[in-house]
Amino acid sequence: MTPDVGNENNGYSALNWTTSTGVKGYDNSSSKYTSTAGRTISWNPRLEAGMAKISLYKLNWEDKADSNVKIEIVHNGTTDVLYMDLRPSFGAPVGWVDLGKYLFSGVGKEFVRLTRSTSTTSTIITRADAVKFEGNIQQKEPHKTIIIDDESIKIDNVVTTDADNANNGFSAPYWTTSTGVKGYNNSSSKFTDAVGRSITWNPRLEAGTARISFNKLDWADKADSNVKIEIVHNGITDVLFMDLRPSSGPSAGWVDLGSYYFSGDDNEFVRLTRTQPTTGKIITRADAGSLANYYDTMNKRWITFDEIDFPDSHTAILTDSSHGSDYDL
Repeated sequence: MTPDVGNENNGYSALNWTTSTGVKGYDNSSSKYTSTAGRTISWNPRLEAGMAKISLYKLNWEDKADSNVKIEIVHNGTTDVLYMDLRPSFGAPVGWVDLGKYLFSGVGKEFVRLTRSTSTTSTIITRADAVKFEGNIQQKEPHKTIIIDDESIKIDNVVTTDADNANNGFSAPYWTTSTGVKGYNNSSSKFTDAVGRSITWNPRLEAGTARISFNKLDWADKADSNVKIEIVHNGITDVLFMDLRPSSGPSAGWVDLGSYYFSGDDNEFVRLTRTQPTTGKIITRADAGSLANYYDTMNKRWITFDEIDFPDSHTAILTDSSHGSDYDL
């Protein structure tokens, strides 16, 4: 079992559900409940392509139990819909309930989602816990967040100092360091008043898709209204322009630049360039770049449930943070 406090990597999401330590779930874990119509819980194991048998853990709790929850299996470009009676004395027995076998393509978002379809009322409580995936399956790497800053790189909250930016992929030749204008995490920032000067952030990703964000500084004095941002990826260059004035364009802080596919070539990067003419009346300031990569980029590491030539099948069980992700390896 791998604990995952906050459910950052295990693929479990239960927004606005309440945790119950009294109603025990799989392996004596806590469970979740809601009385509000439309609320959902999802389990996304981030599987590679393959066939998986899916089971839902039905709780042994009769009081006010929901008789008709909706279960969606999103896989291989389709959505299969089932309905289940969660009352212990009706329908399938408590414990693991077989939902069937499904083909996963390994592309895009594929998951199991449970939705309360009953109207909002405290007389009926929808409770849920864990989902199990079994078969000749592999799980993709959980996403990482990489923040490249001057003289440091941060990967999933672990900061590595990098004096002179020798390894972090940050390059800002002829830019001046400012300790007065603070950037991400109270770091220093860079500035220039010369046309054509660039800053680049190169995380050296392996092949995969990454969501890119730029940290816009909260500094209005002489701020540049039109910087050029290039995302060089997979053999092409996407070009954006951004207003760095805090009162115009996107708000100060992390600005989403979109999601992009990277081929794994080391010459893929984000580059910011000053397009304004050289003048002391306009100052171009820049700080950090963030790349939140999804499941298959940056230092790949497989969790293998079953090799293709083995007859036995292995199991992945996803539940909440108090239980983590349980891998039967």
